[in-house]
Amino acid sequence: MEGVNAERFRAGYEAFNKSGVGAILELLDPAIQVHDRPTLPDRATYHGWSGVQKLFEVMIEAFDDVQFEVEKVIDRGDNVIVGLRQLARGRNSGIRVAGETAHLWTLRNGRPIALTIFGTCDEALDALRRAEARESVNS
Repeated sequence: MEGVNAERFRAGYEAFNKSGVGAILELLDPAIQVHDRPTLPDRATYHGWSGVQKLFEVMIEAFDDVQFEVEKVIDRGDNVIVGLRQLARGRNSGIRVAGETAHLWTLRNGRPIALTIFGTCDEALDALRRAEARESVNS
């Protein structure tokens, strides 16, 4: 289900694909937090615009020509899940690889303040449902 944020996010990924991470930084809150996939053993949390740049520097050490194809956008108001097909080419091998990933964005006043990366949309939806359940219990 796509809502009011869908076109904005689609345009953001398109800008990234054309011009790289620099094209999207100003769309993000300067204090944004980015959380690697919870399933990664060496997952990290990146802080601020410099953290976002660091995340992509780490990715670009291994891959070049990194692209994201938006497959679906699930708009839940202050949370948006973007299902993606991630495409890249091995920097040294030249081999093209593709995989599924999902980005769970948290918004405040319409601006992204957090991003958590998941392997699939189902994983992102499960995490969002658990967070919403905790919030309703604490309210």
